[in-house]
Amino acid sequence: MSLTNVFLRKQRHVQALIARYLDGWMACVRTFESAWETFLTQGRSDDFNFQVEQTHKAESHADDVRRLIARELYGKALLPESRADIHEMISRLDRLLGDAQRSLFDLKLQHIDLPEELKPLYQKLVTISVRCCVHLEKSVRLLFIDRVDADGVISANKEIDKAESEADFVQCQLVDRIFSADYDTANKILYREVGICLGRITDYSESAANYIMLLSIKHHI
Repeated sequence: MSLTNVFLRKQRHVQALIARYLDGWMACVRTFESAWETFLTQGRSDDFNFQVEQTHKAESHADDVRRLIARELYGKALLPESRADIHEMISRLDRLLGDAQRSLFDLKLQHIDLPEELKPLYQKLVTISVRCCVHLEKSVRLLFIDRVDADGVISANKEIDKAESEADFVQCQLVDRIFSADYDTANKILYREVGICLGRITDYSESAANYIMLLSIKHHI
């Protein structure tokens, strides 16, 4: 087998691992969404605790695949520059999952009960966060699996920029509502921190999308 064929085979293997990682990544995002929806309707119920555990398992599974990708990359499956690009992209996606999971652990371990009047704003932040993740996953697939040109990635990223701006607006509404209400100071800080944690998901999505945009331009010049 020629060196070219060996390289192409390794490249396809890395692409398959990235696709597998994205499947696990989106599974984690979906269980995060489901856990939050359960919390906002049922509170810290048994169903909520179960879905928190499912989110943790999905995140752990995605993390296992991330380590497989790292081993493959460090095994010199691709050119050094491409290895660094993929590793950085996966790391950015992983940080996003970390905050998604952390928001659920905070609710569970700190025994947080959110006021009914604030729940619609938290629901909006969760919905926007998931929307960002859906478009981000699409952007990564377009670049690394489908290998489309930069225009295709730009289109997906525009939706992320739009959603991130919407999340900033909702987060400002939430903070204003919290500190205008007659909650005690400790709870005000707690409620704000939950919103900030959700807001970081959209921030990380925008940051990852910008990085993917740069990669798309670089690899299609």
